[in-house]
Amino acid sequence: AIKIAREAKASLVVLGYYTVKNVQDGKGTMEVSGTARVINVNEGRVWQPQFDFGGALTNLQKMQGALSYQILYQRDPSTLTVALNDVLKKAEKIPPRAFESFVKGVMTDDAEKRSNYLQNALKEFAKVHPGEVYPEANFELGNLYYAQEKWKEAAEHYSKLKKGDPHYAEAAFYAGLSYWHQNELKRALEMLVTLTADMPLT
Repeated sequence: AIKIAREAKASLVVLGYYTVKNVQDGKGTMEVSGTARVINVNEGRVWQPQFDFGGALTNLQKMQGALSYQILYQRDPSTLTVALNDVLKKAEKIPPRAFESFVKGVMTDDAEKRSNYLQNALKEFAKVHPGEVYPEANFELGNLYYAQEKWKEAAEHYSKLKKGDPHYAEAAFYAGLSYWHQNELKRALEMLVTLTADMPLT
């Protein structure tokens, strides 16, 4: 893990494990519990204490937000410029139904089911956040269409990601390749040139 982190020029690594179990409440409720540890890459040591988390699976995003805040706070509370409530609000921005569809989509190997789940994730997201983009779902749909050589659809979904979104640089790169496959060289160049400042080639 430390070797991979150094390759990525990361200063911290979060490692851990989790378990998911069915609660015997007659409602089919699922719970997740887990433990995370943080390694300081430069020092090569594990932070103390470890971070334990758990709760209803439907609250997974909130747990992730709380865990990330705890780790940042443990690292250096004096440099933490964001409040816990702000972190939780950002973590819970994706509506539960959209998040559920997204997770099911990325976990299935069936291309048709994956497409349906991801499309549903976009619809559920749009119900709560009209006019906004669900970047992770668009990125995965772009990947699906790219693998199927559906260049127009791939470019459409990749192009919806904006700077600052997760996977933005990768999406812009593959959008450029998708336009190139369609012989839209001007649009391909526009997508790739925007990356040169952020990710210069050696």
